Amino acid sequence: HRKSTDREYFDVFLEATKYSGDIKNNEENKCDHLDWFLVNSLPENTLDYISHVLKLIKEEKHFSNFGFE
Repeated sequence: HRKSTDREYFDVFLEATKYSGDIKNNEENKCDHLDWFLVNSLPENTLDYISHVLKLIKEEKHFSNFGFE
């Protein structure tokens, strides 16, 4: 559950244990490109809520409120 400046979102994240094929960017108007990164080597421009979610997954936590005071 996260809040931005003007909206509220309920995001669902899934963890894949297997993947085959190539990733494809189906939203080129929103994303320049896609790539794979090690969770400990994310790019500096990773969105704050994505970094937050990855930390929670590592801690085996399954829910959070992000952006709420």
